[in-house]
Amino acid sequence: MGRVHIVESATINAQPDAVYAVFRNYIDEHPKVLPSAFTSLEVEEGGIGAGTVFKSKLKVMGNENTFRMRVEEPEPGRILSEHDLKQDLVTNFIIDPGSSAGQAHVTIETIWNPPATVRGWIESKLTPRILHRLYKQELQNLADYMQKKQQAV
Repeated sequence: MGRVHIVESATINAQPDAVYAVFRNYIDEHPKVLPSAFTSLEVEEGGIGAGTVFKSKLKVMGNENTFRMRVEEPEPGRILSEHDLKQDLVTNFIIDPGSSAGQAHVTIETIWNPPATVRGWIESKLTPRILHRLYKQELQNLADYMQKKQQAV
């Protein structure tokens, strides 16, 4: 069974470092931009950036799945990665400068090697469509959140 690669990107009207700071803060900010399908995010260790371990629940089509993730920062300030502790899955948040000053080009990508089972095959066909929708929503939530933060200053 092949690798599954899901990618969504958007330009956000905010400084790249401010956007990165939202994603790496699992205590106060990252949960605020998650789509409502993520029913919880519980920090188990750390909470800010690399070394954070958290558990989250995702409810899709009536099924709730729990994920336990470890956060790494392979390129601090640019790439933050969440590694699933139970399966071969990583989600990267990549923040680059946008085409104009004060903008960030944000990419959310998941790379996943589903298990070589019937269930793995079915999930490999359904998951990309679901994650594309969720990542588009997360990017919109991020844009709205950054706009509110800028208006509060």
